[in-house]
Amino acid sequence: MRVLVLHLDADSQAPPEIEDSILTAKQIGETLTKRGHFVQLAPFEANYEKFVEEVSKVKPDIVFNMVEHALGQDQLSAVAPAYLEQMGLRYTGGGPASIVATCDKPFAKEIMRAAGLPTPDWSVGPHWKGLDPHRKYIVKSSTEDASLGLDDGAVVMGSDVPLRAKKCFEEYGGRWFAEEYVEGREFNISVIEDGKNLRVLPLAEIQFIDWNPAKPRIVGYACKWDDSSEESKQSARVFGFENEDPKLAAELSRLTREAFTLFGNRGFARIDFRVDEQGNPLILEVNPNPSLDVDAGFAAACAQAGYDYGNALEKIIAAALQ
Repeated sequence: MRVLVLHLDADSQAPPEIEDSILTAKQIGETLTKRGHFVQLAPFEANYEKFVEEVSKVKPDIVFNMVEHALGQDQLSAVAPAYLEQMGLRYTGGGPASIVATCDKPFAKEIMRAAGLPTPDWSVGPHWKGLDPHRKYIVKSSTEDASLGLDDGAVVMGSDVPLRAKKCFEEYGGRWFAEEYVEGREFNISVIEDGKNLRVLPLAEIQFIDWNPAKPRIVGYACKWDDSSEESKQSARVFGFENEDPKLAAELSRLTREAFTLFGNRGFARIDFRVDEQGNPLILEVNPNPSLDVDAGFAAACAQAGYDYGNALEKIIAAALQ
């Protein structure tokens, strides 16, 4: 099969998350080549005419879409699949609609709340309707991923939300919102389509080990991208939760399936949860195209389920061809 791995372009000053995306594209290319596919890699081109010209040269049977943003913005990551659909090509991962809906986090929460799926309360500026000055919130980018702007200062009382959002806007631009900060456990749950079956992979809990009690328990930017940081060294992905609390595990799996279906995801996805101190699961985010790095959470969950990396990639391609 002729496979085009479409990835982000980057210069020598690329931040870690962009470098990781390019490395992952190479890992995918090498793995699929070893499995007998004819694979080519190409950077995403925002100019549609140039994009068509470059992609047409490859004549791919399938495009492995690894484009996580366009023109420097995550919220424009839907451009790549939109271009591919315009060309009539099949591609892996979420379509334009699912990406647009999930990439705008407050909008995604509106959709989940309307569908009866649990998600923490939230508020958006500039009016900050419903913001409680006496509750804790985490201030997040409305449209950017990779834990942009998430550090110890991101968790504030409601009264301090407008100032924190203003500071983030001045540093990063874009829109920012406040989500109720949930004390409790964090889970990253991956799902893969295996033929006609939608399979929830073994549940991964992010555990905060010997964590400084003065620091909020969040997977911030340093935790995610700086292996030398205190946050990275003191957090760990742990499997086996299903045996500890099968009832809660079943509920997390049910919600994962419903969220996957609600947003029209395809092939694979990851749903992030917090479980509050009363044991209630709350959906934080839905990621229709999670990282496929061999060391990332999705690949780890696949390994726990008995899929090797190459086999998981083949399942994702098969789902795109259905």
